[in-house]
Amino acid sequence: MGTAAMFVLGGLASTTFTDNFNNNVIGPVWDNGSIGGVNVSETNGRVQFTANGSTGALSAAGLAIEPWGANVNRDFQVEINSVINLSNVNGGKRVFLGFGFANEADAAIWPNDGAVLCAGVVQDQFGMAVGWVLLNNGVVVDSDTFPVTSTSGKITVEFDKSDDELKISRNGHTVTYTGFFTDFGQDNPTGPLVITLGCVTLSGNIAFSGNKVRLDNFEFNGFKRQR
Repeated sequence: MGTAAMFVLGGLASTTFTDNFNNNVIGPVWDNGSIGGVNVSETNGRVQFTANGSTGALSAAGLAIEPWGANVNRDFQVEINSVINLSNVNGGKRVFLGFGFANEADAAIWPNDGAVLCAGVVQDQFGMAVGWVLLNNGVVVDSDTFPVTSTSGKITVEFDKSDDELKISRNGHTVTYTGFFTDFGQDNPTGPLVITLGCVTLSGNIAFSGNKVRLDNFEFNGFKRQR
């Protein structure tokens, strides 16, 4: 169940919203969606993702915040605990876990439609990495990652409007996406930034259970804009 608190910075209302997912029911604040062979559930006091082995070129599932998004004209921070522990990511397959960001005014929320930035951890045949993957209509157009070894850790994403940088951190390593507002806010500055907790599989069929790929203890700090 989610909780929210409000405080004032510079005369503007800033919000802290948290959800520990302990009630095992997807609440009304979340929009549950899936594409292809990946599914999401709130189970065992966390958000779990499963894949059915028929994931193809792209499958995804996630929980998008429904009533509001981040005000992309202001700084914000999100964080969540993550676990991804797979032994069957081979060939050219990739599994992403973490946050998805899209500007609602661009009609893009899920990674098969429009521009979506995935920020978190990626596992492929070479191992695990923290960083970002940029998708446009379901196709990877750019990415930047840094290797990590731990299967678990807190993903922290911080946006600083003053230098237009989004910093993605996990296990003491940080990767930066430069030009975040330019790419996701400048053309539609009034469109709320949709935040999704998600898992994306790319480039091949894969199966996994929910205890292998999961998220927990979400926190948002920033300025909201109603969707």
